[in-house]
Amino acid sequence: MRRVTMKTLYAGPERTVAAGATAEFEDAEAEALVTGGYGVYEGDTRPKPLAEVAEDEDARPSDKWTVDRLKQWATKHGIDLGGATKKADVLAAISAAPVPLQEMTVEELRAYADEQDISLPEDGDQAGLVAAIEAELTARE
Repeated sequence: MRRVTMKTLYAGPERTVAAGATAEFEDAEAEALVTGGYGVYEGDTRPKPLAEVAEDEDARPSDKWTVDRLKQWATKHGIDLGGATKKADVLAAISAAPVPLQEMTVEELRAYADEQDISLPEDGDQAGLVAAIEAELTARE
């Protein structure tokens, strides 16, 4: 049995635990709650180290992420949050920050090129599209 302090409302088949409340869970369920970002082990309010944040290569922040995960993503990507603490403010700061071309997906690169009125080859890969965009932007300077 492990004690978990919930970050969100837990509504299970046998009981309900309010956000901020602590309850005992079977080990496997406690692990699932903590790993999923729904709670922390009692007394442990530290966010996971950046190295432990599971992140898909193409993962982009969303409102489904916890505030801790959003802050960790922003730190990893060098984004200054300006003291934002609420999820909406953190997401706004992340959205306002420029995304380096090298971190964009092929679809994002194509959308960015369209916004900048840059023609791209039809069959380019991510690295080739980055090079083409950078070359065009440099030529415009």
